[in-house]
Amino acid sequence: MRSDLYIDGLWCPAEAGGTLEVVHPPTERVFATVAAGTASDVDKTVRAARRALDAGPWPRLRGAERARALRQVAAIIRTRGTTSRSGGAGQRQAPSRGLLGHRRRSGLFDFYAGLADDHR
Repeated sequence: MRSDLYIDGLWCPAEAGGTLEVVHPPTERVFATVAAGTASDVDKTVRAARRALDAGPWPRLRGAERARALRQVAAIIRTRGTTSRSGGAGQRQAPSRGLLGHRRRSGLFDFYAGLADDHR
């Protein structure tokens, strides 16, 4: 797992260089260390997102094109939610809170795809 921030298409450490440990609550074991972003990192991220929105293709896409892209994201989320990390790609796992979370997230993308279809 990457520990840097993803800003403007690049992986980079937090400007202040800090990190945070991510703890798995049931076991209280550290399972990741991630960059500790600061207000400066947030400002850089917001500026990059604004540039991407203003200069990128999204604002010029028709509703049907946006819907297609959102449905592709939903499909990817569903696929990743049904593969076991420990068992390898393609092996199914029993429904769990993680899988149900994937279903909810993919459902949100499907919902917004429906709204995009209606957008002219």
